[in-house]
Amino acid sequence: MKKFFTLVAMAMMAVGANAQAVVAEIDWTQESEWNGMWYSTDYAAVSVEQGTGLIIDCSSPGTTNYWEPQVPMIGHIAEITEGGQYQVIFAVDAPAAGEIRLDFCSWDGSAATHAKVINVEAGLHEYTVDFEDYPTECTDAMIFYQCGKIPGRHIVKYVKVLDLEGGTDGIETVKASKAFDGAIYNLAGQKVNANYKGVVIQNGKKFIQK
Repeated sequence: MKKFFTLVAMAMMAVGANAQAVVAEIDWTQESEWNGMWYSTDYAAVSVEQGTGLIIDCSSPGTTNYWEPQVPMIGHIAEITEGGQYQVIFAVDAPAAGEIRLDFCSWDGSAATHAKVINVEAGLHEYTVDFEDYPTECTDAMIFYQCGKIPGRHIVKYVKVLDLEGGTDGIETVKASKAFDGAIYNLAGQKVNANYKGVVIQNGKKFIQK
């Protein structure tokens, strides 16, 4: 897999992430063509432009549902474990603010799926989404970017999937000035509040905040 976008790689190294925790990743700005993953052609034109990213031109959505179009922004994840704790970090340049849905699902016949609706802002922003307690073990999983509620041109820059139980341990590398001041951080090193759901670090200890 090609080198992940430098900014995200540096952020992950800052909290001690290692290769064992990376399930899958792709920097779409370094790709020059669509890789053949399935998508619905009825509601969007999908293309890849090197230096720009994965372009989802949803100018005429067929419905106002999240799921049209269905465009995998990452696919063919080798193995997902039942009860697994995963985190998706991605950046998208959205045409307007609104809701999108990420559908983390398998095409191996297990019918496993885990969907999250999130709010995006207009313009280029990075988002972190936790997928807790994946429903069953599966292979060949994909993460669909579903933006039928926001017509226009969406550009996915990069995406990375982490296994939160797969070896990531940022406790030793978090600076003491931040680790012991009561602040809460996610595993990407971002400061979060008490409403954040998922694995967090506070005062040098890692735990799941529900």
